[in-house]
Amino acid sequence: MRLETFPLIVGAIVALLGAGLIADGWLQDRPPRVERRRRLRRERNRGGEVMIGLGVVALGAAIAGRDSWRYGILTTLVGAGCVLVGTFMNRSYLKDLVTMRGVSRRRSGEAQATPAPGAPDADRDKGPRRVR
Repeated sequence: MRLETFPLIVGAIVALLGAGLIADGWLQDRPPRVERRRRLRRERNRGGEVMIGLGVVALGAAIAGRDSWRYGILTTLVGAGCVLVGTFMNRSYLKDLVTMRGVSRRRSGEAQATPAPGAPDADRDKGPRRVR
């Protein structure tokens, strides 16, 4: 394998990842059968996810184009702009993804008395406990 083909392979892999993000943004989600989280999930912005995917595809094209491609700088700027706009559109989802960890996400007080939406029924699980 020649060294000149390495950017083509990396660019194709990056572009495929971007295509996967675009497909994930367009396809309809299936909700989980049983909600395991104590809080409701924050809904992500599908348009923002598609923008991130388009930016990643553009960056993959810039990588595959190497230095000899005439529009490499323009593609890099457009790709970075799309990634920034998509990240801004999903800022609340990303904030919850990063900050809702550990003890801070646990319910306390009166909120524990009521089960979370989609949580398993506590009365039904009164049988002997098993280790799974």
